[in-house]
Amino acid sequence: MRRLAVALLLPLPEAFTVEAVVAAFEEGRRCPNDLTCGEAAKPVMGYSIGGCIQHVAIVAGAMTSQALHEWPDEIGQRIDPLLKLRVAAAA
Repeated sequence: MRRLAVALLLPLPEAFTVEAVVAAFEEGRRCPNDLTCGEAAKPVMGYSIGGCIQHVAIVAGAMTSQALHEWPDEIGQRIDPLLKLRVAAAA
């Protein structure tokens, strides 16, 4: 039987700062995605990262939760990744 060794090139835990996490999600927030995940005959493109970033840690006997970032998205409205920039430009 052959065994396959797989190495994942993930950053060290120290590299997971709040700033780095928010920056990564902000970058992903600006990229439209197929909201049907390929299930429809034609893709429905839109933005899918919104609301907030919540960090949850679960260990034996305990759980912690911390809101890391919040966007001005409204429930029931389309996600607009450039809203914050438009609001700042209008001020």
